[in-house]
Amino acid sequence: MRRYLSALFALGLLFAAALPVAAQRSTTYTYTPNPKGEGYFPTRTGDAYLPRFTITDLGMDEPQDLFIDADDLMYIADAANKRVLVYDIGIAEVAYELLHEEFVYPTGVWRNDEGILYVADPKAEKVFCFDGEGTLVREYGTPTEASFGCRNFAPRKISVDDAGNLFIIGEGLYDGVIQLSPTGAFLGYFTSNKIDLSFTERLQDLLFTDAQKANLLDRSPVTFSNLFVDQRNILYTTSIGDSQSALKKHNAAGAAIVTGYADEDAAPMDIWVTDTEIMIAVFANGATVIYSREGDYIAEFGYSYNNRDDRAGLFSRPSSVAMDSTGSLWYLDEEKAFLQSYEPTDYIRNIYSALDLFEAGDYQASIEIWKEVLKVNQISRIAHLSIGKNYLFMRDYETAMFHSRIANDRDFYSQSYWEIRNLWLQRNVIFMVLGIILLFIVGPIYRAIRRRAPALAAVERPFRRARQIKFVDDLMYQFHVMRKPNDGFYYIRKGRKGSLLAAALIVAGFFVVFMFFIAGKGFVYQEVLAEDIDFTSVIIGFFGGIFLFLFSNYLGTSINDGRGDMKDLFMMFAYSLAPLWIAMALVIGMSYVLTLNEVFALNLIMIIGWSWWAVQLVLGLREVHEYNTRSAIMSIVFSIAFMLVLLIVTVIITVMGQQVYQFFLAIAKELLRNVGL
Repeated sequence: MRRYLSALFALGLLFAAALPVAAQRSTTYTYTPNPKGEGYFPTRTGDAYLPRFTITDLGMDEPQDLFIDADDLMYIADAANKRVLVYDIGIAEVAYELLHEEFVYPTGVWRNDEGILYVADPKAEKVFCFDGEGTLVREYGTPTEASFGCRNFAPRKISVDDAGNLFIIGEGLYDGVIQLSPTGAFLGYFTSNKIDLSFTERLQDLLFTDAQKANLLDRSPVTFSNLFVDQRNILYTTSIGDSQSALKKHNAAGAAIVTGYADEDAAPMDIWVTDTEIMIAVFANGATVIYSREGDYIAEFGYSYNNRDDRAGLFSRPSSVAMDSTGSLWYLDEEKAFLQSYEPTDYIRNIYSALDLFEAGDYQASIEIWKEVLKVNQISRIAHLSIGKNYLFMRDYETAMFHSRIANDRDFYSQSYWEIRNLWLQRNVIFMVLGIILLFIVGPIYRAIRRRAPALAAVERPFRRARQIKFVDDLMYQFHVMRKPNDGFYYIRKGRKGSLLAAALIVAGFFVVFMFFIAGKGFVYQEVLAEDIDFTSVIIGFFGGIFLFLFSNYLGTSINDGRGDMKDLFMMFAYSLAPLWIAMALVIGMSYVLTLNEVFALNLIMIIGWSWWAVQLVLGLREVHEYNTRSAIMSIVFSIAFMLVLLIVTVIITVMGQQVYQFFLAIAKELLRNVGL
């Protein structure tokens, strides 16, 4: 019996070994191209960082900020304990604690290369400077310059550049990042967040008086949460409440040159930038997001759906992040007052190494390392994007286009395609010039020969006969309307030209072109994939919009003595569409041969198409209803307004209808329940 049990146990071990280990689930995410739709979706990949040390015995209380210097000394702003704690990572012990009688609630620390330690204390309303021995050498109080005004000086976070200029985030200050000179002079606000007004707020600006705005509107820009000055004296900031620009990399003028995205419910708490400008941001939900120097998303880890879990590597509320000389990340948890470290894996080291090799110009070596990354995650966007960049600089444009398309990056795809097109143009420029010359001389030559060659007239005869067919002539009449809209619409109204059947076919053809316009342009210009388009809504919106416009115009002009009926309006509308569908067709075709640098050409074509169509619509309404130009324009404005009213009423009726349906459904279910009892 014992032998059977031993055999069964061994078999169980073998079976368990063959199964995937669910406990070793990755904590890291990367954004990869979504093959079934627009944008990117998070997918699990190899771990970027893994939890290492959790230190809970430092006696901290509400720690707010940390900084690690080149000697791996960690400076911690231990706010509630009114101290700066200095922790030696190398020996894993507290080196010393810095106390000062004026400390009230220190929340920001920074140490420069000269060994000067800066401590920001918002409640003391000062920035304190200490030398390497812990001796106070300087204090920065409220600026006295008139340009600073009467604002409260409550420095919460601080960074300092190589020249000794201080960059400060003030508590409750919305004006921007305070910049002080080494002597304490106020230099102004280096950068500030702008107020992004909603449509309602813009209407209020137009309609409300100054007194009403002061009483009703409370508009403040989103606040900065932290900042960092890197080795090249470039300033980085994080902002709470701005999901599209939660992280910003600023140029010397303060403008954002790189931005990082964050979830709307995730507040960025701190940012650390490496010597190679890798940006590492930690968020209030516990997530750490890593970006390249260009702002490309690299990895994410540490997020927990339940941040109350007492598990290594998870936080209740992280307040700061920093990196030591070995590449390990260190975090403060403000709420639970502990210190957590993460060590890098080979996966993230490979990514950093590949990025560094690219910056050094060793493109082939960078590609080889990226191939190792792809073994862990075959659809890694950052890997394919970077491989595409490397091949672009190696002038292997075909391969660069391939990887850029996988990465769904239109910018580098466009650059690679531009190079390929440029080479093709150089090889075929002679033939192109000859073709253009032939276009100019073939016409006159053909006309000269045609007079003496009856055979050419025989060739043209079938086309002339086809043009004499009534239906074909009705279809082709839209091009005559383009050239002479007044005469064209006049003959349509009189019934001498055009037909209802041809008008319907023109609208159907326009719909086909429109569908290709929104879903069939070249990759560089097709920002929305066909898989992401709700074609049912598009079809209903297309034909419903046309019907609503014509119906609204008919109702409005009936009140305003318009002469045209629905048939006249429909035919006029159909025959006015030629400039618009021609412009769309040109854009569709040209989108396959132009790059992003020539987008102005497509925009110009569409502007001309829309403008030409708008002019024809006004002239058509003027002719159909026998209006003057002003009345025709007002009829369009009235039609659009009436369409909006109809849509609003429809939405209200739909919502109320659903509520009434749910009400009676609940009553019916209750009656059935009672009858069943």
